Amino acid sequence: GQPEPVISSTREDTQPDVSPDGERIAFVSTRSGAHEVWVADRDGRSPRPLTSFGGPRVSTPRWAPGSERIVFAARQDGAQADLFVIEPDGEIRRLTDAPGDEVAPSWSRDGEWVYFASPRARNGMWQIYRVPAQGGEAQVVTRYGGVAAMEASDGALLVVRPDRRGLYRLPPGPDGVARDNNVTRLRANVAPADWSNWMVDGVWAYVLERHVDGTAAVVRVETVSSEREVLARLDGIPDQPGLAVMPGGERIFVTQVERGDSDIAYVPDF
Repeated sequence: GQPEPVISSTREDTQPDVSPDGERIAFVSTRSGAHEVWVADRDGRSPRPLTSFGGPRVSTPRWAPGSERIVFAARQDGAQADLFVIEPDGEIRRLTDAPGDEVAPSWSRDGEWVYFASPRARNGMWQIYRVPAQGGEAQVVTRYGGVAAMEASDGALLVVRPDRRGLYRLPPGPDGVARDNNVTRLRANVAPADWSNWMVDGVWAYVLERHVDGTAAVVRVETVSSEREVLARLDGIPDQPGLAVMPGGERIFVTQVERGDSDIAYVPDF
C-alpha cells in the first residue's frame, strides 16, 4: 500500500520506535527548535516532549520491555555521546559516562541489560558492549566490530558491522551471552551507514535496504533460517535513522522526506 502520514510537522520527525505494547511511538523531533525525544499515541496524536536538552543532539530512543522506560543517546556536553534512560516518572538518568562515544542502544529481552556501540577500545574500533540497565561496568561483546546490535527471540544477537555490508547473527554462548565466535550472515543487505535502519520483532528482522537508483525496500528476514521477503518499495528516504515496526508486524513506520526548506539568517558583526 501507499505510505500514509502518521507523525509530521514543519521540522524533522525521525527515528521512531514503537513501545512493546503497541500503544505509543517514541521519536526524535526538531519541532521545538532542537533535537529532543518525543512520544505520541500509536496513531500519531497527542505528541509531547520527553526531553528538554535545548541544543545537544539526541538519537535512537528505544523502548524497554514493559513499555515503561526509554534509553537514548545524547551529546549533552556537546562532545561525546552518552546513554540516558527516561524512567516511568519522567526522570532522566545518565547510564554511561566513559571516555568515547556510546551510541545505538537497545535492550536485552529481559530488560536487564542495554547493548550499545562504542569505539572505546584502544585500537579505536567500534565494538558492541552491554551495560546493566541500572548502571555499572560495561562488558565487551564483540571482537570483530559492531555499530548496532539487537537481541533476537532465541537469544542470538544480530549485529551491523562498521566495515562491511550485511546483518550478522551471533548465537548465544555457554554463558548465555552472544559473542562473535560463530557468526553467520543473514540475507539482508544492510549498509554500515544504515546502522539504525533495522528492527527485530520476534523471529523477524525488518531491514531497510537502499538501491543504487535511489529507491529503497523494506525487507524482513527470519533470524534463524534467513528466509527473506520484500514487504514494500519506497523512495524519498533520508539518510538518518527511520524504521520501526508495530509488534507482530501489523504496521511499518518509515521516515520519508516530504519537502526541503532552507532559511537565510543575518548575523551582525560583534
